[in-house]
Amino acid sequence: MNTILSCFFKKRILGVFIGIFLGFDLVAQDSPSYWRTLADVSFKTKVEGKYKVEYPVFGKQVQAINGKVISLRGYVLPVEVSQPNQFIFSLYPYSSCYFCGGAGLETVVEVNAKTKIPYSSKPVTIRGKFRLNERSYDQMMYILDEAELE
Repeated sequence: MNTILSCFFKKRILGVFIGIFLGFDLVAQDSPSYWRTLADVSFKTKVEGKYKVEYPVFGKQVQAINGKVISLRGYVLPVEVSQPNQFIFSLYPYSSCYFCGGAGLETVVEVNAKTKIPYSSKPVTIRGKFRLNERSYDQMMYILDEAELE
């Protein structure tokens, strides 16, 4: 009898572990990390007048999400911008971000939110329409329009 119960519990435990691992795999497939996709960029230096200017050259992966609604998990940065519903969103917290910590430009996104999203030192997930910016010096190279908290 003990052998039968032992075998039963071993199978149950194995089934639970298999279910957990399959569940994690499904979650990962349902919510891809677009931050990795945003890393598909290089830069080309051009001379404009007296100045050397670096322009982004977007790879195929990042071009494929241009115009699509995506979700990103990260940090609202406490920087002043011109509009109350605009802010910079970062993969990393303020102390490690592009502006202060030396992370790459691909780790920050300019956000135009539907409504004001308050600053928080904790990570949040936002969703919006992704847009590439190849030319404007006044904006970040990645922009998320119509964004809202998830």
